[in-house]
Amino acid sequence: VFFDIPAKIIQCVANTGKKCCQKFTAKKKVEEKAELDNNEIEDADEPPAWNVVVDFLLVWIMQAEVQHIIKNKERPLVLQANMSNVMVIVGKVTSIYTLAAFGFNKYVPWTQDQAHTQINIVAQSGVGWYNSYLFQFWFGMFCAVAFAALTPLAFEKIKEGTFGLDEKTGQPAKFPHKQFFLSKVITTLGGSLFIPTMKAFISTYLCDHSKQPWVMYYEKNIECMSGSHIFYMIVGLLGIFLYYPVSTLIFPNFQFNDKALDLKYNTTFVVLTFQMNLVITAISILLAPEHDTDLTQIYVTLGANCSFLLILAFASIFIKPACLIKEVDRWERLGYLIAAWTNGCGLLVIFTKSSDTAWITLGAGIAILIIITVVRFIIQYLSLIHI
Repeated sequence: VFFDIPAKIIQCVANTGKKCCQKFTAKKKVEEKAELDNNEIEDADEPPAWNVVVDFLLVWIMQAEVQHIIKNKERPLVLQANMSNVMVIVGKVTSIYTLAAFGFNKYVPWTQDQAHTQINIVAQSGVGWYNSYLFQFWFGMFCAVAFAALTPLAFEKIKEGTFGLDEKTGQPAKFPHKQFFLSKVITTLGGSLFIPTMKAFISTYLCDHSKQPWVMYYEKNIECMSGSHIFYMIVGLLGIFLYYPVSTLIFPNFQFNDKALDLKYNTTFVVLTFQMNLVITAISILLAPEHDTDLTQIYVTLGANCSFLLILAFASIFIKPACLIKEVDRWERLGYLIAAWTNGCGLLVIFTKSSDTAWITLGAGIAILIIITVVRFIIQYLSLIHI
């Protein structure tokens, strides 16, 4: 099997070259035929036959379509300052921050003061301003039900080609148009709140076995396998089946068909992002250690987080374009690399037992990543100006 790989690669390259040659040849034939037909019509002494006119019109339409496609590919998409784009940017920043904050869980001795506890709240909950698990659970259930209920409405508008548009003006819907609210709510429920919603459901299956009686890990007032716990597990499972398939498989098409949104992502990249976010969240929750001495679980959690974040960072390179506005890929990749570096420095804290070393390494690494990204951006910008 392994010996067939080089042959398949060579065959793939050959087929790609063949297709490119065929397209180029077809384009040349279209142009030559259009020119001949045009000359034939102009030089004719009598009105041309109807079949000649039809052939000419068909070739002319094909040629115009080719020019239109080339023109659209060369024209860069512009990021408009509207609410849809702002919400996507805020959701991306929040998601990356939450992934980075997993490296600051309470079993990694970054600091010994109370400020560390506040960082841990954000990392563990995903909703740092309110540290009540039951609130997070029912809020997640509300998101799941609301998203499932709004999905048919969004599908209808996508079929009509008006999702995110004002039907009367043909322009992106503005406040207080109903399409304005529909597209924004779909973006928030399906994208921005994916991690905290899935975290709330998955957390119902984690218990704290450090003392008797066993209790839920994130809600100490509920005993494990009691009637209340079983109720939350059933409702949580229902929430997962209601929310996860729609958000993972359908939301990527929602965001791509949102007429008011410029930050559209390749659907393959969106699905991959959701899967990685789910795996990172599940590992961080289900492998949460019960004691400070459970170092193996901490190693696995931080190491897995770091690895999956690197996969996301490199996926934005190989899936081209991850975002239709190509320049966004650079900055999103920077965010994933910073989050991966943060989780990696969490491992460094445990290995070295020195929080000072880890903080210096964290700061230096983030600074280097930012500098490299900015310098590459400036170089590319200057090269475009000279062109």
